[in-house]
This record gives sequence, structure tokens and C-alpha cells, in this order.
Amino acid sequence: MSTAYTNNKARFPNVPEATAREQIRAQLQQQRQMERRTAYTRELRTRYDVRVLIEPYRVPVELAQAPVRGNPKATVTVVEFSDFQCPYCQRVRPTMSRIRELYSDRVRFAFRHYPLDFHPQAQKAGEAAACAGEQGKFWEMHDRLWDNPSKLGVEDLKLHAQALGLAAPEFATCLDSGRFADAVEADMRAGQEYGVSGTPAFFVNGRPLVGAMPFEAFQQVIEDELVRTGAKTRTASQ
Repeated sequence: MSTAYTNNKARFPNVPEATAREQIRAQLQQQRQMERRTAYTRELRTRYDVRVLIEPYRVPVELAQAPVRGNPKATVTVVEFSDFQCPYCQRVRPTMSRIRELYSDRVRFAFRHYPLDFHPQAQKAGEAAACAGEQGKFWEMHDRLWDNPSKLGVEDLKLHAQALGLAAPEFATCLDSGRFADAVEADMRAGQEYGVSGTPAFFVNGRPLVGAMPFEAFQQVIEDELVRTGAKTRTASQ
């Protein structure tokens, strides 16, 4: 636990150490539980010809005005509620990239904002992504923010916009005016209605996955969804 706190304390500015440690502890415990559950389920599926016929629990998550990346007709939709200052959201980026590479046009991704109040730069970072989206580059800004977790101040956000080739005056006006502040906050309220209490939180065709889960946890749900819909599956070895 001490190592985990040391490795992540820079991502909890202005947060009391006890609070940060509790957040880290809860996330690690949740992740370990999911990893054990996933491994056990995978073992059972491998050992026996298991077919789950019971309809899984789903939350009717709406895309609303969320930006979407991927095939609009994809069989599986992954909706992410996230916070650009969240270390666990950062940790799951390689998993998201791996899913995109492996499943290609069978999975699409939607992003909804959930800035935690103890991450003081998260709100404006979310607004910056939305302002970039106004110029057609939400996902470019999305990726750049994850690549630069220590550069989320307002001036940093404007420099990111310049680096992406956005119209700087228009972006600055959008960001400084708080044009998308209400939209970001509306996403958070919607997330709370869906049961989100921390980040990252995912809904795979409405099936919740909470925390920075390993690739295998997502794979299990995605493969099951592909089977249920009659789509072809593809294992990680293919």
C-alpha cells in the first residue's frame, strides 16, 4: 500500500494523505476482486462447456451528446465515465487501446465526463476536450490529455490546442467562458443516476465494469456480448 501511495501521490494534489490512501486502497481491493473473479470464470469456461443463458444485469446508459469513436454500427458499445486527472483512468488506457486494436469495428467507445471534486483540474480538462470537440478534435484532445497528465492547467490546455492545430482564439474563448461547464456537469449527474461513484466506470452494452480492470475482464464481457448477439468472436491470440 505504501508503494502504491508513493507511486500515485502526485496525482492527488491538495488531497489529505489519509483520503488519498483510502481512495487507492479501495480501488486496489476492487481491482483484485475483479481479477480473481475473472480468472476463476475463465478457468470454468475453459474446463467446462459453460453457456450462460441468464440475461446479465444492465444499466440503460444513454449516449446523449457523448462523442463516439469507432464503427457506429458496432455490436458492442463501451461507455466510459472518466476524469482526466484520475490516475486509475490513466492506468486503463493501454487496455482501451488493446480492445480497439483487437476488436476493430465490432466495438465502439463513448466518453462521458465525471470530474471528481478532489481533482481540481479535471473540470477544466473535460471542458477543454469538449471545446476541442467543437472543432472536430475531441478524441485528439482526449488522447493528448492522457499522454500529458501533469499538464492540465488552463494555459497547458491552450498549448495542447495549439499543438493539435485548433483555432487558438476560438478555443480560448470557449474554455475561458465555460461554454461546456454545464455539459460536463450534466454528464456527472447522469453518471450518478447510473450508479457511478468513482472513476473510471465503464458500461459494456450497459453491463457495468468499475475501476481500472485488466484487459481480461473487458474481454470476458465483450466476448459474451458478441456470442449473445451472434457476432463472431476473436480471442486475444488471433
